[in-house]
Amino acid sequence: MPKYQDATGYVLELKGEVSRNWFSAAVDLAIASNGSQFQEIELERIWTYLIGQGKYSSNVASIDPSVPVQQSGITPVYFEKIFSFTNFKKISPNLSLDFDKKVTIIFGKNGSGKSSICQALKLLSSPERPANPLYNVRENTSTATPSFSYQFKGWTVPSIWSETVGYGSQAQFIKYFDSTVAISTINGKMKVENSVEISVFRLELFDYVRSLVTAFQRYSESKLSQLRSNITTEINGIFAQLESSVNIQVEPFTSWNPESPSIFEEKLKNIVSFGEKEERELIDLESKLQQHLAATSEQGLLVLKAQLTMIQQVEQKLTSLINLCGKGSVENLQGIEINLQNKQSALMELSKEAFPNGIN
Repeated sequence: MPKYQDATGYVLELKGEVSRNWFSAAVDLAIASNGSQFQEIELERIWTYLIGQGKYSSNVASIDPSVPVQQSGITPVYFEKIFSFTNFKKISPNLSLDFDKKVTIIFGKNGSGKSSICQALKLLSSPERPANPLYNVRENTSTATPSFSYQFKGWTVPSIWSETVGYGSQAQFIKYFDSTVAISTINGKMKVENSVEISVFRLELFDYVRSLVTAFQRYSESKLSQLRSNITTEINGIFAQLESSVNIQVEPFTSWNPESPSIFEEKLKNIVSFGEKEERELIDLESKLQQHLAATSEQGLLVLKAQLTMIQQVEQKLTSLINLCGKGSVENLQGIEINLQNKQSALMELSKEAFPNGIN
């Protein structure tokens, strides 16, 4: 007996193993799609679950693998017993065979009735009329009607088979396969209904899931490409704003790559924070920069030339003074100073004599 009734059980089991919101939504959508085309709004909903912007609540019940699943809603039927053979081949009327195990092996010496038991089971499962007589040909009991009793599990009353009942009356429950069927398959077409129980397994569901996952993969790649383009545009806009005051041709700006933003983020973390100290240093540097720019401008050059001319004139005067000072000795200077003092004293005496009463 298969683990699940059809492919749905296996797909739901896979959903439980993966246990991701987006995959659960994809599986439930595939189960409900019945092969229809998936809409973009459905793929967008799965995308939101993938990026963690929503929480999915499954509306499809999980299947417990420990609980046997009934096939097509039909209660399983088990062949339980065959007995009470009457004039059937060489089988003794006292033979009673119980099928209380999943597998029953019948063995014995030639002529013990193994093939006859198989023939009885075939009468219940195959609509074909047997080619050989069912009565005991050795005892020539052709006038007696071959028959036997059988019972399925749960039946309160056993059933009796005879030729009047017909052949293959229990074909829906019993499938028969022997060497005759094998030879017929080799030489011609096999009748599947004689050996295989066919049930709707929904194999196409695996294709639905695969188609949805493939479509979602393409949709996700498109979304990622669009997001990558949007982020790149925004970052380039920020760089353009910084370009007037920051050199963006150096690290960490040159490390920016939408495929590996973590490298850029890590380098940004290593940048020293800008506080009051750094602001004062920046103001000082800006002042020096302005001075440098002023000195290197045309007007600045004219100012520097004028200052240079003044310095040169001062230098000439200082040179003349040094030369003048260099012509006299210390003794000469002292003599000159004494003469000046004597002249000042004489001038004062002369003034007293000329103007004894003073000058009014």
